[in-house]
Amino acid sequence: MVRSSALSGLDRRGALSEEVLQAALGDADAEVRIRAAQIAGSEGWSSNIDIALKQALQDPHDLVVIAVLVSLADRRPPGVVDVVVALAGDDERPLVMEEAVASLGALGDPRGLGAVLAATSGKPALRRRCVAALGGFEGADIEDALDRLSEDRDWQVRQAVAMLRREPFDEDSAVS
Repeated sequence: MVRSSALSGLDRRGALSEEVLQAALGDADAEVRIRAAQIAGSEGWSSNIDIALKQALQDPHDLVVIAVLVSLADRRPPGVVDVVVALAGDDERPLVMEEAVASLGALGDPRGLGAVLAATSGKPALRRRCVAALGGFEGADIEDALDRLSEDRDWQVRQAVAMLRREPFDEDSAVS
């Protein structure tokens, strides 16, 4: 907790160097790695931080990978879409998979659309994240997927589609 707080303090004061941030992305403690990934998502860092973030996607701790995905989606470095697409199919780590799908939606790159559409057949939590991610894309494929998801067996998925489309949602039929 002390190292994580120190990292935040250095960042607030503008005294955090890229070398220290890179080292923090490889720290022994997951909380420090998470905080480093969050800080790395802000502007002003060189492409060396992008490289360190991409390497951090191999972290064994899911919450670290999730923080890294958020930062990469914010930074949009070259080559990030292919790396995130690979994680969107990682059904061994459902939380990572959900965040990868959300990141693809935030990136809005057409190369990520296939992974988002494929994930629409996953578990309910993943399908809900897919609905939000589909908001980052346009086209007939997206409308077809949203039509299918609007009739999903999970009421929260149906509600997410209605919210995305700014349509009324019948709460009486929600519990089914």
